[in-house]
Amino acid sequence: MSSLVLDRNNYARIAYSTNDNWLKYRRQSGGTQWIGETIDSEGSVGADCQLKLDNNENPAVVYESNDTGDTLKYAVLAGAAWVKSYIDTNPKTGNGMALVYDNLNLPHVSYVSLIDTENQFIKYATLTGTGTWAFQNIDIADINSGRTAISVDNSRMPHLCYFYKPTPETSTLRYSRYLLIEETYKINGYV
Repeated sequence: MSSLVLDRNNYARIAYSTNDNWLKYRRQSGGTQWIGETIDSEGSVGADCQLKLDNNENPAVVYESNDTGDTLKYAVLAGAAWVKSYIDTNPKTGNGMALVYDNLNLPHVSYVSLIDTENQFIKYATLTGTGTWAFQNIDIADINSGRTAISVDNSRMPHLCYFYKPTPETSTLRYSRYLLIEETYKINGYV
């Protein structure tokens, strides 16, 4: 899997999983020059990933890590080193992730968690000012749920979009936003 973003100078930046299941990063440095480095090589990582640039153009990526059972990790380039942390260590939580930054440069992540048949959720996580991740279950999920999408408004409130697919033949597009109470809108069909 790979993820691509362009920086302010329209140079490409790419996160991707290699054949040896390491998560790598490459950035274009003028014309045809590329600079590459390893983000994570602990176990089997990066089968699914989402790359974004924070408000200061530092690359950050959320990604699936199979080293402990499909968990969800976050890495950001801080100076010359990648700083990695676990977002969610429950098994089977590294699916369908999306990443966005708010106006305070804090990351917000949406993803699908399929821990077991009783615990399947569309989830939301944000990194707090104290450096810990805060979580919210947004909606029920299922094995057919695909990628989530997330955006954050000027008040730092998350807005999520995702499909609910109780069977492969049926699907409902859903939009959720978090105010003081959670609101979920069901949009039938495709938009």
